[in-house]
Amino acid sequence: MAGQDAIPRLNESVERFLAAAVRAHLTIDFYLHPIGEHGFDRRNRDARTRAIIEATLAFVHRYAG
Repeated sequence: MAGQDAIPRLNESVERFLAAAVRAHLTIDFYLHPIGEHGFDRRNRDARTRAIIEATLAFVHRYAG
């Protein structure tokens, strides 16, 4: 989730999803980029962005491979 997302109510919908997942006792991987913009994977070249991309790719390889 991009903490600085400018799309109205987008982060609110993510927060509702997370709350529902917790209530349902689901296991999820969630990554927050507090200073990330919408599309931070393309816009923000920093350590947090790289860490989130690496974790995402590891997840894909683990479950889609």
